[in-house]
Amino acid sequence: MRKSVTYFLCFLLVSGCATGPATGPKFSTLAPKSDDKSTVYFYRLPQVYGSGTSVKFHLSGLGPFDLPNGGYFQVQLEPGDYELAGIKHWSFAKFDKYRFAFEVHPNSYVFVRFTIVDHSEPGFIKWAGDFPVPTRWVGFKQVSRDMALVELKKTSLVE
Repeated sequence: MRKSVTYFLCFLLVSGCATGPATGPKFSTLAPKSDDKSTVYFYRLPQVYGSGTSVKFHLSGLGPFDLPNGGYFQVQLEPGDYELAGIKHWSFAKFDKYRFAFEVHPNSYVFVRFTIVDHSEPGFIKWAGDFPVPTRWVGFKQVSRDMALVELKKTSLVE
């Protein structure tokens, strides 16, 4: 019986990490600006919590997009208001209720980071962790260029 429980726990551990981290080239520099569009970077720092889960979302009817642990990608967007809408996933069960709005301007950069934190933050939703994992909160946050340039160096391109 003890052996069966051990095998089951090992299976759960391995299956929980079914989605691997981003494996493309490491971030090195920003893409050139476009005169009439905005370059938007979406990224997720590598971290232990939720590392086996990829975040999925739509962006104002575009997508779906997939953001694995430690990954980044960029999109060129026309100026305007955009809404990111989460897609329900086995690990982020309530993520389909999540929304994050932001505005883009021509000839600019926007940096949007996905984060899992151990405390409540405005605009984040509760991610009920499984026992023995404590409750966490998840969400997207727009960050400054200076902060993003430091953090993006820890990420790899989503291919």
